[in-house]
Amino acid sequence: MTGVTSTPSSLSGVVSGEVLEQLEFPAALAEVGRRAVSSLGAARVLARRPLADAAWVAQELATVAELAALLSREDPFRPEPAPDLTETFATLDVGGSVLQGQELLELARVAAAARSVARELARIREAAPRVAMLAVEPPPKAFEQAVERALDPDGAVRDDASPELKRARLRVRETRQRLVALLESLLGRLDAADRGAEGTVTLRDGRYVIPVRRGGARVPGIVHGASGSGATLFVEPPEAVELGNELCACEADEARAVLAVLRGLTEQARGVRAEIAAGWEMCLAVDDVYARARYAADVDGVAPAVAPAPAPLAIRVGRHPLLIAEGAGVVPFDLRLEPGGGTLVISGPNTGGKTVLLKAVGLRAALA
Repeated sequence: MTGVTSTPSSLSGVVSGEVLEQLEFPAALAEVGRRAVSSLGAARVLARRPLADAAWVAQELATVAELAALLSREDPFRPEPAPDLTETFATLDVGGSVLQGQELLELARVAAAARSVARELARIREAAPRVAMLAVEPPPKAFEQAVERALDPDGAVRDDASPELKRARLRVRETRQRLVALLESLLGRLDAADRGAEGTVTLRDGRYVIPVRRGGARVPGIVHGASGSGATLFVEPPEAVELGNELCACEADEARAVLAVLRGLTEQARGVRAEIAAGWEMCLAVDDVYARARYAADVDGVAPAVAPAPAPLAIRVGRHPLLIAEGAGVVPFDLRLEPGGGTLVISGPNTGGKTVLLKAVGLRAALA
């Protein structure tokens, strides 16, 4: 067992950024933060700084201690990772904007994650009531279901997302097949010596074309570029222009139908924006607590008592957090500083651990 058994809250009020760097406070936070399940949860841990509010610190430590006790008993509690929705919310807040498929999927995944986390918090309410207070009402499931029906796992809009889109994509496929068949027929009529090296119907500048060897028999039509060597021209024959235009019109209809689906889903997202944002915040807050509790359980730590100054600083069986992380055999220490004492003398040989002890005292107090 290791822990700062008590610390005066005023100590943290005078800790500067430079001192925290000297104590390797950021490195210690990184060790804690790597226990988070998401990068945003880890970022919250890394952003923590000592505060002089004894009541707030005591509440935070008690919350972590509750969850750490559960985790020490091998409870399976684990938060759900949540992606960064900052840009998605910014887009959603612009009137008339339309979210892309991947953005809508992320919103739906956060809604599902919030439901899972809220369910887990309800499960541990009796054993960890402070942690359970982080729970919020998750977003309604209807939004997730709408996204699942309309979008593939990669964010692409499904054919059956709307009747209009289904019809538009059918017309696109049929028109494309007719156009390619026509171009293959025209290409097949050319002598082998007049065909480009590519030898198949291809797409250039959004138009379907056939490869024609430069300098061969003249093939009328619109040239849409040449090969890298310049030996092949990509030609759209006159017979294919009308059908190509028809395909472009069909593809425009498809794009409008896709946009209509995304617009509809975006409006649904706007309707539950507050609930998703609250669920997202809950996921991140729980991840923050989980990382600290997981660390406490991993190092067999205890929650220190915190009291307003003047109060003693007492450490029993203390170990330097970064030496613990290195897996080295750490010699523990006991230390007590009374409120009236302004000086502590530490003596010993060079490389005897004096600096490590000094840093360990300051670092542990700052972490507490």
